[in-house]
Amino acid sequence: MTALDAVAALVAGLAACVQTAVGMGFALVLSPVLLLATRPQPAILILTVLGLMVNVITLLRGHHRMRVAWEEVVPILLAAVPGSVGGLLVLRALSKPTIETAVGAMVVVLALTRLRHLEPTVSGPVRPARLAVGALAGVLSTASGINGPPLAIWLSQRHLSATAIRDSLAVIFLGTGTITALTLLPDIGRTHLPWTLAGLALLAVLAGQLAGHHIHLRASTEQLRRALSLIILLTGIIALLSGLGVL
Repeated sequence: MTALDAVAALVAGLAACVQTAVGMGFALVLSPVLLLATRPQPAILILTVLGLMVNVITLLRGHHRMRVAWEEVVPILLAAVPGSVGGLLVLRALSKPTIETAVGAMVVVLALTRLRHLEPTVSGPVRPARLAVGALAGVLSTASGINGPPLAIWLSQRHLSATAIRDSLAVIFLGTGTITALTLLPDIGRTHLPWTLAGLALLAVLAGQLAGHHIHLRASTEQLRRALSLIILLTGIIALLSGLGVL
């Protein structure tokens, strides 16, 4: 075990804690450190498997009753499928830095607006808007790998509890993560996994989820909404800096 393995495992625990507490942030926190600790292919595989585990445990943990807003989740996932095809077209038409810069700037603006107005503002029948959010998430997922912010912003604007927002995001991420995992299946046999790092990260993730669940139960709705908005803002800033070549 190297010092970098230990650091990556600690960060994996922190990432799981953040995701379990507020609903997103796992890949944002963990992926940069994993890419430093190992090669891109095993890093993506570890990130995908651990991400799936985090979402499954979030939904099924202990006596926790799932509070999924299926009326939001199902249309969003359906709309994300054609959206992902549109994302391929965007990816072919624009360079990766251009996409990241545009997405980062958009997310930062939305997050700053969200931080000023934390209370839910969208109510009533909104099927077209919901489908638009799903399609946008599909486009961003394929074009940039950043699909969490529009989903989190939309759900947080609906009149949902913090737990319903977190669980609904977990279902959506579980669906998109499963697709990614199936895509990676042919490469698993050819990937040399750093088993020490993977094992340490797994244990840290389990501990992080316990801490995150504890925080989620004890934090107020306003605190959780603000924390989610800050994670969204950080996602946008990182994407913007990456697109500009700073990172």
